[in-house]
Amino acid sequence: MDLQECSRLLRSCTNAQCLLRGRQLHLYCVKVGLESMLFIANCLLQMYVKCGKLADAHQVFVETTERNTFSWNSLIEGYANSGKARTSLELFTSMPCKNEFSWNVVIAAYAKMGDLEVAQQLFDEMPVKNTFAWNSMVHGCVLYGRIGKGQPWEALRLFDQMKLHQLAIDGFILATMACACADVEKLDAGKQLHAYIVRGLANCGRLEDAYRIFASQSRRNVGSWNSIISGYATNCHYLQVFEDMKELESDQAPLPSLLCCRPAVTEGWLRKGGNSFML
Repeated sequence: MDLQECSRLLRSCTNAQCLLRGRQLHLYCVKVGLESMLFIANCLLQMYVKCGKLADAHQVFVETTERNTFSWNSLIEGYANSGKARTSLELFTSMPCKNEFSWNVVIAAYAKMGDLEVAQQLFDEMPVKNTFAWNSMVHGCVLYGRIGKGQPWEALRLFDQMKLHQLAIDGFILATMACACADVEKLDAGKQLHAYIVRGLANCGRLEDAYRIFASQSRRNVGSWNSIISGYATNCHYLQVFEDMKELESDQAPLPSLLCCRPAVTEGWLRKGGNSFML
């Protein structure tokens, strides 16, 4: 068995059911002297991590005379995904050369476990903050805010900073921020955020999610109506606007937004749909 074949077989061991085969491959590598090669050592390390044997992975890491960023990140991620954020952070602190992935892993780990203070400290120390790191912080604040442990207002602050830095706002972060709205819906900030999220999800083509959030609002302002209607129009779902308005039994939609749907909807259909929606 040559080097490439050995590495291929090790990479195929991706869960606990493959552990026996992985151990046999490890013994073979020791027998033929391949375990001393960084490439094979990394494959062994990752194999044990994927099989849930962190102690074995750590032993491979310790016995490896040469380590690269992949070696460090594999073990750091393994501990983080197993809920051992503190061990992950200890390794991260000892890591001689950190990259974006390293920072992302530990920030996400502490955000998920609810230790927002440490997560924020790491986030502040991160040299160049990427979208993943921002998302992890916002998600952590919102998630633990919902069960009384977090900081929904901090999530709002971070979200505003993301917009200020012109970072990409994807459907995931918009859906996450929708959870924060429940705590601030009665305030102007909550109403504005609702409208922004509805518009963002609609523009991403996630009309069902946008409508679900829109319909969940107890009080809808002009901004919310404009967002959902323009979102339907942008995605060419003109008729659906009026169907959903009928479902909500509302005639409060702002006329300027409804007018953007008129070119694609015949006057005859509007008459058929009901007097409430005549343009």
